[in-house]
Amino acid sequence: MNIIRSSHEAVIAMTVAEPTVAMHYAVEAIALNRLVPSPANVRRTNAAAGISELADSIEAHGLIHNLTVRKAKKGKYEVVAGSRRLAALRLLAKEGRLTPDAGIPCSIRNAESDTELSLAENVQREAMHIVDEILSYRQLAADGMAPENIAARLGQSVITIRQRLLGYRWANLKEPLGNEGIWPHTARLWTKIRPSPQSAKTNCSR
Repeated sequence: MNIIRSSHEAVIAMTVAEPTVAMHYAVEAIALNRLVPSPANVRRTNAAAGISELADSIEAHGLIHNLTVRKAKKGKYEVVAGSRRLAALRLLAKEGRLTPDAGIPCSIRNAESDTELSLAENVQREAMHIVDEILSYRQLAADGMAPENIAARLGQSVITIRQRLLGYRWANLKEPLGNEGIWPHTARLWTKIRPSPQSAKTNCSR
């Protein structure tokens, strides 16, 4: 695109770069029993870990991120990104918590490499900072949610939630300390070290 501007006798030509990002894909609700895992999915090691917890989270909050699929044979769709979500949805159906033909929101892709899409989804993730995690659990607790309820809705163990809340009280965290303010492994230690009875009493009374 060329924009021509004229000022008296001078003519200035400005070139504006064209957008390079295009969002050309359809989003449809596809029946769960028509979705199958793609053999090109790159997540293979410990792929089944945490599926039960993810299923609990999906049951509580719905499917937050769409599955990415490609048309396959016999009316099926291969899931090229979102294999763990698919496994969790299948578990919900197996346990009778979701109908087998429930409509699942899916982004339908055609041209890209299946392996590239699967790899892109898995490598471009940044783990949540432990301090942000602790503060978020603390906020839910402050809003009146019991540790058992937090655990059930987020697919975590009750002991994990209690450790995070204990870490908040013991470390006396008041606000996020930033990327350089605290190392994640140090914060994780706070969630596992039990304070002495006296320090626990002091922190709980604040």
